[in-house]
Amino acid sequence: MKDIENLLESGVVTFTFKKANGELRTATGTRVLDPEVATGYTSEDAPKGERDAFPGVIPYWDLDKQAWRSLREDSLVSIDSVK
Repeated sequence: MKDIENLLESGVVTFTFKKANGELRTATGTRVLDPEVATGYTSEDAPKGERDAFPGVIPYWDLDKQAWRSLREDSLVSIDSVK
């Protein structure tokens, strides 16, 4: 399976992951913070500073929820499409 973090940094990715409660969720996200790519993203949504990275946790802009979310790499079930 391709590295989800690299895919998110280069475009829009639709993927399925298992939530903490065991439920499957399909999400569409990106780390390309251009408002033309990251629907709903504005300068108000920009990260407010640097945080320590948590190993195996990948932040992404969720295009459906128009908010920052994170994905635990070990919860990834499938990568469904890449644009």
